[in-house]
Amino acid sequence: MAYLNSFDSTQNIVLLGDLNFPDIDWSIYSGSSPTADDFAEVIFGLNLIQCITGPTHRAGNTLDIAFSNINGLQYIETCTNLPPNLSSDHYLIKLLINHVLSIPTKIRIQRLDYNKVNWEDINQFLTEYDFTLALNSKNVEFIWLYLKTAINSALNLYVPKISIKESNHPKWFNPTIRHKIKCLRTAKRQLVRHPTERKRLKVEDLQRELQQMITEAKHDYETNLALNYAHSNSNKIFKYISSIKGRESFPAKMYHINESASPDLEKAQLLNNYFHSVFSTFTGSTSSVSDLQSSSVTPHVQDILFSDSDVLDLLISLDETKACGIDSFSPKIFKHCAGPLLHIICHLFHTSISCSFIPLDWRTHCVVPVYKSGDKSSVSNYRPISLLCILSKVL
Repeated sequence: MAYLNSFDSTQNIVLLGDLNFPDIDWSIYSGSSPTADDFAEVIFGLNLIQCITGPTHRAGNTLDIAFSNINGLQYIETCTNLPPNLSSDHYLIKLLINHVLSIPTKIRIQRLDYNKVNWEDINQFLTEYDFTLALNSKNVEFIWLYLKTAINSALNLYVPKISIKESNHPKWFNPTIRHKIKCLRTAKRQLVRHPTERKRLKVEDLQRELQQMITEAKHDYETNLALNYAHSNSNKIFKYISSIKGRESFPAKMYHINESASPDLEKAQLLNNYFHSVFSTFTGSTSSVSDLQSSSVTPHVQDILFSDSDVLDLLISLDETKACGIDSFSPKIFKHCAGPLLHIICHLFHTSISCSFIPLDWRTHCVVPVYKSGDKSSVSNYRPISLLCILSKVL
């Protein structure tokens, strides 16, 4: 029943099997035993309808089930006279499924291809960009917006976009393996329609050939991956390992104590409420804070000084593999364009310090739930990871 609870009532479900709950009255979804009653309640919550209306067992009980929440599943008849070669105390059930399956379209995600960037062109563009209005302003939000506009203009002009097609195939999958799989499927269909010894041997040969091709393709891909990227800063090996481990999506239904959620937006709200409930806040006495504020050795925020060279050193030492924040600016931009952006970034930092104010984007975190252990449908088994804007971490 825990597996059934992971489904969402909005999904198309067809459930067939031997139930062995003769005490359930499916007209009112109720059973005489606690286990049967719990099962009937789960079925009712998923909006499933029992399509079989008559007995399916010689004893006169309805033990076999055919549940569905779609209109396409139709109960035809129960065959009480079994063929001579079949021996069972259950009857044969004849069902008809008439349902149009919607084939999901392949999603193509557009991303910036930083591997084909001409950084000289971007640096030239940003060097010639007029930051006068921002440099004369003391409004932190205006300066940040002006900087974002300049960076986005440079990215749109000089960074090519690539379309990434989501695929369930492994990295080593190639057209030759795809062709061999199609040949094997064709041979299996021919064997089912007209079984002969020759066709059976052909299927076995194709299976052996396919397995050999998969083994060789996987070995060749992993060997080339190790030779080309083992001693580089590329994350291709890490991505390949992650693809092998697999990153499962969230369960169809998630819960916390007495609350549950099925749509993605409700799941996000449930996770957000839980993370907020366990967020630790300052519980110290106000007197200790006052003492620190009145101390003569404690500098004010306005007294914090830094030079352009300090900021430049931090920008050129940024880790290019770090994730970006809500602004979607990769650390590669600030690292490779540190020169032309240094003056405006330092002005933004100094203004933020002097005004004791940081842009709203820097105070907005992209929170990513990371699974820890235990039941994946429980939000308490996830921990939050906050992704911040790169410049907010530099400051």
